[in-house]
Amino acid sequence: MLPGPVFAAELMTTARRARYYALRMMYGMVLLVVFWASYRAFDQIYGNGRETFTPGQMSTFAKQTFDWFAIAQALTVLVITPALVAGTIAGEKQRKTLHYLLASQLSSGEIVIGKLLARMLMIFVYLLAGVPLLFLLMLFGGVEIELILATFGVTVTFALFIASVSIFFSTVMRQARSAIVMSYVSLVVCFLMPYIARESRAIVPDWLSWLLAALDYISPMINLAEYYEFQISGTLHAWVVRMVVAQWIYSVILLVYSTRSLRRIAASQTAQPKVILRLDSRGRPMWRALPRPAVGDDPMLWKERYTARVGGVAKMLGLFNNLFWAVLIGCLTFDYARTAILEVIERGYGDPNRQHFQGEFNTVLRAITPWVAGFWLLGTATTAASSIASEREDDTWISLIASDLEGKEILRAKLLGSILRFRWMGLMLLTMWALGVTGGAIHPLGFAAATVELAVFLWFAAILGLRFSLLSSSTSKSLAMTLGCFIFCNVGYLLCCLPLPMSGTVFNLMGVMPWLIREAIFSASDMQQFNNFTEGSYSTYLRLWADQPIVPSVLGVLVYALSAWFLTKRTYARFDTVVDRPRMSS
Repeated sequence: MLPGPVFAAELMTTARRARYYALRMMYGMVLLVVFWASYRAFDQIYGNGRETFTPGQMSTFAKQTFDWFAIAQALTVLVITPALVAGTIAGEKQRKTLHYLLASQLSSGEIVIGKLLARMLMIFVYLLAGVPLLFLLMLFGGVEIELILATFGVTVTFALFIASVSIFFSTVMRQARSAIVMSYVSLVVCFLMPYIARESRAIVPDWLSWLLAALDYISPMINLAEYYEFQISGTLHAWVVRMVVAQWIYSVILLVYSTRSLRRIAASQTAQPKVILRLDSRGRPMWRALPRPAVGDDPMLWKERYTARVGGVAKMLGLFNNLFWAVLIGCLTFDYARTAILEVIERGYGDPNRQHFQGEFNTVLRAITPWVAGFWLLGTATTAASSIASEREDDTWISLIASDLEGKEILRAKLLGSILRFRWMGLMLLTMWALGVTGGAIHPLGFAAATVELAVFLWFAAILGLRFSLLSSSTSKSLAMTLGCFIFCNVGYLLCCLPLPMSGTVFNLMGVMPWLIREAIFSASDMQQFNNFTEGSYSTYLRLWADQPIVPSVLGVLVYALSAWFLTKRTYARFDTVVDRPRMSS
């Protein structure tokens, strides 16, 4: 009978974990910071030393604060739901305890729905943390009860959809880390689907326009601009109703499939496969486009680079995904690169006063680079976070540390392997930047600066995940700590910058890695502008310090480089102590 004993057991075990108390406390602090930041922005516009405000102004303040609150609430649900839900069933598989649940009298629905409802109740607790703030805002007026109910309804449906996607991947995946990563990836694809469908209408033939319209119509997500428009207007548009209905339909389909397929998938994952597709003369079940190279003198690095933790089908899907994004980005940049190169041939290279297409190409590169670099950094951090913890869960860690390999050899291989796992993104970035240099859109010094910054940030992301993976007992805990720290270093710290006197300047962004890489690929005109600033007076130097991104970029890279160096030295020095292995005699 639903929800069943699994629901009660999940509530009891999750309620005792300290990290969930810390998450609720952090969410409450974020809401307070949002409230304070909204009041500060309102006071700067309407204050001017006044101690009283008109009712209309107070209503504007309440509406503005509610908009910020709704966006913060939606982003919180998007970030924490996969981490809370995706590891529930996959974690049981890794701990070898799922077969005990399946052998009991519990039905598949009690297992799946019980775990889902327990985690949804935790998410609902997070949503209830903002109720006192809403009651406070209603005293100012301007926020109708219909708008509050509609926003909460959309948020709950949004959370249910994300939880259904997460429980689906938790059912079909063998490991928690794979379920968590696939949940986030699928949500990113759902977010990008409306953008791709709408932006591709100009290049797709007319006879395929119905397909793009269908993708836009059945998409379970809307773009953030439309969601923000919904918060501003306060009216329930038809596309909001369509989104809610689509999310409910997808949620029901995913839950029904997960419930009905739980036992079948679990049995197929524990038993030997009946049919193995062998594609080479040696009878290997894993498909590879190219043969593996020789092991060489560094077997640990060879293992991390050439032995994947995913099967042949997942590898094929990953290959098609990589080809899709490479073709899409290539099509977006080809025309701009061609016109920029032709302009260089016609007008010459390096003259900022005679550039037009080169400037447009630089704008396109600056729009694409943060996304590719950001995904590479995030993928590196998550891969490193699961590198050592997964060895423990797969019962291979003891065999690894019992070998003749030293700690620095293991850590170096894990570090480089996590960076090189997504090396195709690096190849894509270097290709685009090389075209930018050839087409005059990127200054050669900008190419060198972006390459150095990317190397430093990849080093920091890899050693951060590796550090948490070494100290954590499970992959899910390591991923949660790594993602939390990574998000705070790039976005979360901005909330702490709001009370500072330099709030609103480019110095606030000195920790955002994608933004720093974006600013590093400057053009010849940007270089000329910087030279004009440096030749000015003392007031010009102050303006350079406050407005130009060169100073915060240098400081940000130095901070990340020192942090990566410190974490690397600390991790290398304490490896044998953490894993409880006696040091090898010389």
